[in-house]
Amino acid sequence: RLAASKQLPTGILERYTQGITLDDPVSGLAAKRRVGVVADLANEARAADLHAAVRWSGLRGAWATPILGSGNRLFGVVITFSRVVAEVSPDEQRLADLFTRPLSLAMQNLERSREARVRAETISQMEEKVRQMDQHKTEFMSLISHEMRTPLNAIIGYAQMLKDGFSGDLNEQQRADVQTIMDSA
Repeated sequence: RLAASKQLPTGILERYTQGITLDDPVSGLAAKRRVGVVADLANEARAADLHAAVRWSGLRGAWATPILGSGNRLFGVVITFSRVVAEVSPDEQRLADLFTRPLSLAMQNLERSREARVRAETISQMEEKVRQMDQHKTEFMSLISHEMRTPLNAIIGYAQMLKDGFSGDLNEQQRADVQTIMDSA
């Protein structure tokens, strides 16, 4: 998509605002090949559609330079239209490449910043989920503790009554078994 423009004819502005594909005869070719591309809009068949959009403005030439990041990753294309068609010298292409390097670095930094924000947001969401899970665990343990306390108190009470002889005397084995019940409860 078009990110910035200056004095761009309406036909090109409308065309590029809708999105630029790899099928574009100038910027698409520069993007595919990862090198600068010069086009004679009036005389190259591949650029006829593009020339129709700029013909009334007198534009004839186009020059596209890819914005490449690390690993030859494509971030965008800088395209310049002119009223004359001229071959680009190696020095001019090197200058264009030098111009696109800071753009590439800025785009990479912007992308890393976005990724860091997404990671921080994900971490924050995960931390919140952990806090919620910890709260649920605490509530569950409290509920289980309460639910277990009532029957265990009854078991301990009845075991104490048996040990104290409320239901009659116990032999040594029974006394040991009742003590085990009390200790376990």
